[in-house]
Amino acid sequence: MSTIKRTQFAQAAFDYSSYFATTFANTEIGGSCARKPHLVAPEGMSTAGGKLVRQHIILRPVVDGFPALTVGAVDVSKGAATLRTFGFLRKAHMARYGNRPFDLEGVSYQTFLGQAQEFFARQGMRVDLEDETSLPQTTTAAAKPKNTKTIILAVVAILVLGFLAAVAVGGFVYIRYYA
Repeated sequence: MSTIKRTQFAQAAFDYSSYFATTFANTEIGGSCARKPHLVAPEGMSTAGGKLVRQHIILRPVVDGFPALTVGAVDVSKGAATLRTFGFLRKAHMARYGNRPFDLEGVSYQTFLGQAQEFFARQGMRVDLEDETSLPQTTTAAAKPKNTKTIILAVVAILVLGFLAAVAVGGFVYIRYYA
């Protein structure tokens, strides 16, 4: 038995993360690096009466050197869980990293997502899904398509103006020195 003294909310959140770990101990999500689901236990002995009890669900890489991915959160005191769909994760990755490949395997993630929804529902929790429509629209340069017609038109306009300026200078020189 642990000798660490925690408040009631902190202990409940800590126990819930242990239960989650046991339930998903054999679950692995594929990609360039395999990842395992993990419910982050609260740090410290108190959660300020349940105000700081929100726990993040992450996919922790089994190999060092790869980033963990936050795929949801749980608030035990409110009885609510939020899970992110594969589409949400992929779109958020594109908004942040542009064309860098997204290395999470969709089928195994969708399997985990279904299992997690069922897990939280069995606990009597409300389960909300964040999908790609939950993300704000991005206006970054990486997300904007290039408008090649505008670029071509600008180049042609510059060339025409340059030609007209050369003709004008040539005409001035001819009139000034040869006429």
